[in-house]
Amino acid sequence: MPAILLVEGATDVDFFAALFRRLDMSRDIDILPPRAFGRTNTVTVIPGLLSELLSDFEDGQISGLGIVADADHTNGGGGFTAVGSSSPTN
Repeated sequence: MPAILLVEGATDVDFFAALFRRLDMSRDIDILPPRAFGRTNTVTVIPGLLSELLSDFEDGQISGLGIVADADHTNGGGGFTAVGSSSPTN
């Protein structure tokens, strides 16, 4: 049973897939955007997905759950720009 990392969209999927490959962590983690659950890829739908995903976790359908939202939001010095040159490449 996989763990799920819920991210905001396709760019986030690509970023974390590259990061996990670089760190050799990609084996049992599915990196999925809201679209994988029939929703629009936007951060605003993530709270609505939580009850569904927590139920799957409690039922043992998934082994873990992580959420990354607005990782590319750079106002205030945060987001992907904060990691600078340490960002992984394919």
